[in-house]
Amino acid sequence: MRSHPEILRILLIVLVFGLLLMNYNTLLPVYTRSQLNLGEAGYGMLLASMGAGSLAAAVLIALKNQWFQRVYLIPLFPGIIAVLYAVLPIISQYRLLLPIFVIYGFCTTGFITASNTLVLQIGEPKARARIASTYNMMLNGFAPLGNLISGISLHVFGIAASFYWISSLVIGFLAGWVRLSRTKGGDAKALALRSSLKK
Repeated sequence: MRSHPEILRILLIVLVFGLLLMNYNTLLPVYTRSQLNLGEAGYGMLLASMGAGSLAAAVLIALKNQWFQRVYLIPLFPGIIAVLYAVLPIISQYRLLLPIFVIYGFCTTGFITASNTLVLQIGEPKARARIASTYNMMLNGFAPLGNLISGISLHVFGIAASFYWISSLVIGFLAGWVRLSRTKGGDAKALALRSSLKK
């Protein structure tokens, strides 16, 4: 990763995604009960909406795989989810939530596909097993810690404030990430890959 700073930057955003945006299983039950007063059926429909979004992304990936290899999608998908986090506390109508969770599921699957594909393409073939292991550790290994942080935040600050500070933190990180990426660029292989993906 030291020899390929582009990989390091992608893995940093994967870490933030796993830590702060994979915590729906902690936030969503409290959100549906305290803010929407929904029972198990309503909670299940929101999860089903997320599944529908993920399925739509999977089908689109199968049909248009090249589209998900565009570099700009890596910060875009987490950014969309962060905006959704900021919007959720002000929505009280159940029907408006279903398309939001469809988008959440779509962006989650899209981000995992785009980021995983790019780090494996940039990395050396002999190092791909280690890169894949590190990627999974960043994405899934930090999710339990993110759930713990979200649970503490729910207990101390409540559901709305938890959504707001997570959204603000992710958007702030993404702004710095994009600025750093533009300033430092990347190594020759990453730049060549980026230019080829833009075509």
